[in-house]
Amino acid sequence: MRRAEIIARVFVEAERELDSLSGGFGSKPFGLLSNRAQADLITTVQTVMDHPQFSPEERHRAWFEKAKKDGWTYGPEVDEKKKTHPEATEYENLPLKTRQVYALFQAIVLALR
Repeated sequence: MRRAEIIARVFVEAERELDSLSGGFGSKPFGLLSNRAQADLITTVQTVMDHPQFSPEERHRAWFEKAKKDGWTYGPEVDEKKKTHPEATEYENLPLKTRQVYALFQAIVLALR
């Protein structure tokens, strides 16, 4: 298993725990994510490892621009067929919890790289 995948798996478990502590039901374990979601997460981990100078806001902006070019728009849920995603918006419009998860992601990647 590549280091980026190991870090992605650690992040998913940390996010699941954070979600359950805040009253949520927890998200899916890494192995139950779609192949696309797993690949995207591993790619994002590798990007942070390669470019640690970029803030979560800068990474989101780059992701959002690519998502728009690929036809994704805002929607209340991730729908790969309709290409909607709740994070397909400007960083400033993201809920605080989402921005906190972005910060958690960066901290985990930088600590474990």
